[in-house]
Amino acid sequence: MNHDVADLLGVLDLDPAGPDRFCGRSASLALPQLFGGQLLAQAVVAAGRTTEPDRSTVSLHASFLRPGRPEVPLDLAVERVRDGRLLSTREVRIRQGGAEVCRVVTTAAVDGAGPGHAPPLPDVRPPGELPDLATASVPHGGLGPVWAGFDAVEVRLPALPPGGVPPQPPGPDVVGVGGGTSTAWMRAAGPLPQDPLLHRAVVAYLSDLLLISAAVQPHGYHLGHERAFDEQWTAVSLDHAMWWHTQPRADAWLLFELASPASVGGRALVTAQVWAQDGTPVAGVAQQALVAPRLASPA
Repeated sequence: MNHDVADLLGVLDLDPAGPDRFCGRSASLALPQLFGGQLLAQAVVAAGRTTEPDRSTVSLHASFLRPGRPEVPLDLAVERVRDGRLLSTREVRIRQGGAEVCRVVTTAAVDGAGPGHAPPLPDVRPPGELPDLATASVPHGGLGPVWAGFDAVEVRLPALPPGGVPPQPPGPDVVGVGGGTSTAWMRAAGPLPQDPLLHRAVVAYLSDLLLISAAVQPHGYHLGHERAFDEQWTAVSLDHAMWWHTQPRADAWLLFELASPASVGGRALVTAQVWAQDGTPVAGVAQQALVAPRLASPA
């Protein structure tokens, strides 16, 4: 079953299962675990359904606790931690068969007045002039099997990956230089309903799609090297934080600027800044992940 926009909307259409409790399903993807972006998006929807309509989700902090299995239904329990005059806090616990797979704390806020500032939109080519991720990856072996089914998202790369793919990951004593950035345009691959909560949830889904790839860029792997990344590295998200600055449209092009400031002890910090195509700041993202070269199979 393809995981297209219609299926994504189905995954985010949670069924009520009692007071502040919801039941959901997972997308059928070629991943060895549940897609973290799906869990984030479902948590945003569950928390938002228990929040007053005068406030919008402005942050989340998630811990991925277990890999999960796509064939097992999800139970989402929401705790109303606090409702204040301007802010509401929710904790969402996502379980499968009684085992917790993800815990998410969200904050929703009423917009107020105050000074504003934001970094400018990077100077990159517009998405209409660019190849999609599948086309850009063809010279480097294609996307690989883990991308099978990700039909709900469009991805276009402002810069094609330079040179060839490294023949193997660096040794444990090799230290790269962090701080470089890469960029990608992303959006839902079809129109979405007008529900503002749904658009915030889909941006959370998008935020986890390419983020870990920034952790290997200092070592010669770039967007478009997806097959080599999957074959030569293991990567597991540990936690994920996100802050929404403005109300997004997830079915319009969004520019993600990805970076990895540091990776030490097998734990990589990866970040993203997100803009709308007109330069409006949309969100900031940070994640810590376990990232390591795959061990060579014994001869």
